[in-house]
Amino acid sequence: MQSKIMKQLFFVVLFIMSFVYCSNNKNAIEQYSALSAKFEKEEVKESNGDYYLTTPLNWEFIEHEPYLDIIYVHSYKGDDNNVIQIYKLTSDKDLKELNQSFVHSTETLLPTVNQKVTVVDYGETDILKYHSYFCHASYPKPANNETVSFMMKSKEEGVYYRLIAFGEKESMPMLLQCLKTFEILK
Repeated sequence: MQSKIMKQLFFVVLFIMSFVYCSNNKNAIEQYSALSAKFEKEEVKESNGDYYLTTPLNWEFIEHEPYLDIIYVHSYKGDDNNVIQIYKLTSDKDLKELNQSFVHSTETLLPTVNQKVTVVDYGETDILKYHSYFCHASYPKPANNETVSFMMKSKEEGVYYRLIAFGEKESMPMLLQCLKTFEILK
């Protein structure tokens, strides 16, 4: 009788340990996106009707000049340390290849500007509403910031969106909550 109880106890402990082990193996963006952040939100619809998302209330909108293969860059900025950017760009590469080129540039080009850039993780994800690839990087300056970028196809052939959350670690759950509301309208 006691050995039966010991076996059951053993399996319960084994189950709990495997659950804890698996949940600890989530990557950082899965952990950030699972956290709830409370903040006042504002609904944003792009002026041409391309996309919709929510941002923190009263964030500044900045439209950057297009260049090379980039159709537009829209920034939503709370302060210099917390920014959401939406890139719409064209490419003849497929989605995975395009993301790999961004990961490569993060690993090789950015460290020449900021000596301490570290690519934490990258790969496929289902965190957003659309199939996408991500790249997660950390920057000790300014203010121990992190960047999580997502690459996804638009509804147009050869056109992609790159969504970027740049901010302090404490702000990443809020920034990712905003990006999770991103919806391609046309």
